[in-house]
Amino acid sequence: MLKKNNFSNEINLGDLVEFVTKEHQFGITKLRIRRNSKTRIYTNGQTKMTPPVMVVIEKIHENIGQALNNNKSTKLFCQWYSHRNNKFISKWLDSTLLKKKEYLEIKREFNLQDIVSLKTALNGNTHQESIVRHKIKEEFEEIDYKLSQIFDTTMYLPPQMVITSIEPNNNGLNQIDKKSNFIKRYLPKNRIKCMWFDSSTNKYSENHFAQEALIAIDNLNFANKGN
Repeated sequence: MLKKNNFSNEINLGDLVEFVTKEHQFGITKLRIRRNSKTRIYTNGQTKMTPPVMVVIEKIHENIGQALNNNKSTKLFCQWYSHRNNKFISKWLDSTLLKKKEYLEIKREFNLQDIVSLKTALNGNTHQESIVRHKIKEEFEEIDYKLSQIFDTTMYLPPQMVITSIEPNNNGLNQIDKKSNFIKRYLPKNRIKCMWFDSSTNKYSENHFAQEALIAIDNLNFANKGN
């Protein structure tokens, strides 16, 4: 009988993850001080080294015993989109280097001509700005302080795409460890082909994606409202 893995804090296909250094990125900080008619702006920070949010499209336990004990020896195949080269990028990463992100899960079946995007769009990778305003009243004048924290993550915002074909993954059966009878390798059920406009080449491009890596645009709008 096939045994289902029961790991603590298990990361599954379709989950969003980020590199462990992400929470230590503080972005750009701007301090604007206005005194009478003069305004000074102080800017500090660098966001170009901020790692992207990624979606897990494949998973493998290199050592079932260690994985059962402490969730180590697990490799995750992660995917994201980068505006630096206008490409979808995939890379195997150790699970201990990643942190799972919480998000509103919306599951649905896809159809031809559906408009979708990579699920990393759920992270709200848009130009975010939070402003804190402080007013200090002095004896003869008023000073306005405005502090802005800007997170320049639009470089990872994936494009909108249209589904052109849905194909069963020929290698989509999960691989079983013969000794323990636990699932060793998790693979996507279906491969979905999508077309999107690549502004860097001024042409339409096509890519195959794991079904678990995509989200419908209408569901994306609903999820963002839920956040």
